[in-house]
Parts: sequence; structure tokens; C-alpha cells
Amino acid sequence: MANCYEQGAINVKNCSGDSCGIKQAGFVLGRKAYEMYYTYNSPYKDIYEVLKKSIDKSDKKSEYIILDPFGVVLADLYGKERS
Repeated sequence: MANCYEQGAINVKNCSGDSCGIKQAGFVLGRKAYEMYYTYNSPYKDIYEVLKKSIDKSDKKSEYIILDPFGVVLADLYGKERS
């Protein structure tokens, strides 16, 4: 679904330009990462990749709900690299 927003297949209401689709894709990716973390218990490396894409695309419009999973995933991956 995020790809559909990015490519313009789904139009964002009251918005013109490519940036709206990209930001909406970031929003969708953030929700996907949230579900990967809380519902599906996906591997942290996979969640990290989706969260990173979400933040890159949505910029300062990222939802607050991704902050907790992002912090936990970062801390876990950092700890594994250090050991």
C-alpha cells in the first residue's frame, strides 16, 4: 500500500505534488512497523528497516506511536553489535 501512495496510484485528498504521497507512504510504513512489533513479533532487524523507511519518508510528520518500538529495536540491535 505504501508503494501505491509513492507512485501516485492512490491520491491524497486536498494535496498536490509528490511529497504528499511520500509522506502518506511513511505514515503507512509506520503503522506496518507498529503491527510488526506489537502483533506479529517480527525480527527486530526487519522492524528496524521498516521504521527507518517510515521516518525517512514522513520526515517530521512521523506518528508518536513508532517511537517506543523504534527505541526498543535500536537498543536491542545496538546491544547485539556490542557483544
